[in-house]
Amino acid sequence: MAAASALPLLCAGRPSLAAANDAEILVERTRVALLEFQNDPEILPSVSLYVQNAYGVLIVPNQVKLGFILGGSAGRGLLLARDTATGVWSDPAVYGIYGASVGLQLGGQASDTIYTIMNKPALDRLVASTSFKMGADASGALGPIGAGIGAGTTPNFGEDIYLFALNAGLFGGFSVDGTVTVPMPSWNKTLYGRDVAVSEILQGSVMNPATEPLKQVLSQF
Repeated sequence: MAAASALPLLCAGRPSLAAANDAEILVERTRVALLEFQNDPEILPSVSLYVQNAYGVLIVPNQVKLGFILGGSAGRGLLLARDTATGVWSDPAVYGIYGASVGLQLGGQASDTIYTIMNKPALDRLVASTSFKMGADASGALGPIGAGIGAGTTPNFGEDIYLFALNAGLFGGFSVDGTVTVPMPSWNKTLYGRDVAVSEILQGSVMNPATEPLKQVLSQF
């Protein structure tokens, strides 16, 4: 119960007080999380296939899942969009991500996670929403490595969003349905120096040189 009640604090954090180094630390942690996926020979082939065909990716370093009967997860991550004509990735937008579940569960887990968004309508709905819920606003599934659910290893993707996770803890995996994402305007303002909409970031209206190493690693998938 205490773990579940702490989720809003984990998700909200203190975005109104976020300093430039906080946002750039998140960018660097996200880059390191991508390197962890690249260094895992078991999961990399599947992740690469999905990333290369995705319209967007939401990468959450150290997404935390807690539970005791009532449970949930919370984290902060970066959303990037891929230009399907050139394969070039946009600068990132900061998002909070959280979810809740009910059932027999005990333990804790921290995971680097990648959500691959496999079509433009799903990406557009996420960008336009102030509170996007997977399973309601878009269908979701675990990627083929996680629990063996999803589109397998072919490009015939049947879901809007797939989740890949590198787990460390007692839980076997994350649930996709019910996961909620919310944009974090104050963090995006900190990262780009002015108030900026997520759509502007993904369309290239603003840039931050500090995000280049992250985009370079993502382009290597």
